[in-house]
Amino acid sequence: GGKLTVTANGKFESGAQSFGYVYRKVSGDFTATARVVSFEVAKDSNQGLAGIMVTPDASKEGTDFLHGMSAMSKTGYYYSYRLASGEKAKKGEMPAPQAGGSEVVLCLTRKGSELITSYSLDGGATFGGEKKNTVSGLPDTVYLGLAANSADNSKSATAVFSDFVLNGNQIS
Repeated sequence: GGKLTVTANGKFESGAQSFGYVYRKVSGDFTATARVVSFEVAKDSNQGLAGIMVTPDASKEGTDFLHGMSAMSKTGYYYSYRLASGEKAKKGEMPAPQAGGSEVVLCLTRKGSELITSYSLDGGATFGGEKKNTVSGLPDTVYLGLAANSADNSKSATAVFSDFVLNGNQIS
């Protein structure tokens, strides 16, 4: 129920990403949700994202940074994936939920090597259609957390998250 603020600059581009990331190691399958209380971003762009992200190796950079992400920008709700080293990241809009509102909750689920993203606009009561992708060779232990950036390498954005839940357990 506490709040976490992530302030960072940078972009989510197809070839490289720069962002702020607060994470923990998680093993096995999981479902993680987090409420986005607010997101103040530098400009209207799908390169400025705030959301839940998972990676097998937080130290990698550029096209070696494998990841899956369920996120929002100032312009919409997106998934972002880099499924194999050396590939460009893929990003697109997530299917919208049936119920509307203003309480944004993002969801990221892992089932084996499959990563599933979705979002809710009614505080997590209902979620939109899922976007699924497979990351081959995903290790059992990964880094799961909250990330944000600004869509601008020289200006910062601020994302405030709350109610981070991992496998039904509230994480403070």
